[in-house]
Amino acid sequence: MTPYLYPLLFSAAVLIGMVVTEVLSVDRATSRQMYLSGIVGGILGARAWYALQYGQLLDPGGFSLYGFGLGAAIGAAAYHRLHNGGWTPTEFPDAAAPAFALGLAIQRVGCFFAGCCYGSRCDLPWAVTYGPGKPVFQKQVGFGLISPQASASLPVHPTQLYSSLAALIVFGVLIWLLKKWTGRRRYDLILLAIVACGVLRFFNEFLRDDAGGLHFGWLTFAQATSLMLTLPALTLLILRHRGALL
Repeated sequence: MTPYLYPLLFSAAVLIGMVVTEVLSVDRATSRQMYLSGIVGGILGARAWYALQYGQLLDPGGFSLYGFGLGAAIGAAAYHRLHNGGWTPTEFPDAAAPAFALGLAIQRVGCFFAGCCYGSRCDLPWAVTYGPGKPVFQKQVGFGLISPQASASLPVHPTQLYSSLAALIVFGVLIWLLKKWTGRRRYDLILLAIVACGVLRFFNEFLRDDAGGLHFGWLTFAQATSLMLTLPALTLLILRHRGALL
């Protein structure tokens, strides 16, 4: 069952995200089409961003969360441009923000069972181990930390579950703000989601042990991307509520 959990949970995340987006939208038909276009763009973006980091476009297991998010934004925007003839602001980004956080929470559970996005060594009570064939097991064998005949890897942080729990909290906060934040402006929720998810990913990277490919000094590729997205989003959010921007 475990090998099938990743695609099953990915599919569940996509479907549940679509339902959440439609429920939070007034024009549900348009939101559905933008969402589906975003999924197509997201998958293409996930592959392209992974290739940018690792140079391995044909790796069957290579996907990037940030690439998915950027590709999804482009796909949804392209659908709106082609079918509405302009870039008129819509409700879709704010409706999709909680859906993205919830989808991330679900998908990271799939990562946990697949053994990708694994954490660094730790001896905490909730540390986890992985058997032969999983990436962390193979890496520890390669570094001589365990024998190829070992039954399991050394204990590591369950960083996938940390990310899942954090994303679930972000989802709850966004839903609460959607109902209670009377001073909210259009696009505030998506900007806040970018800031929250970016900050959480930045710090989660310190506990992960799977970062390869491009680095920028001591920053991993994901941390550099987090800063690239989070700082402008936070600046824009602050300026909007200081009255400097509409």
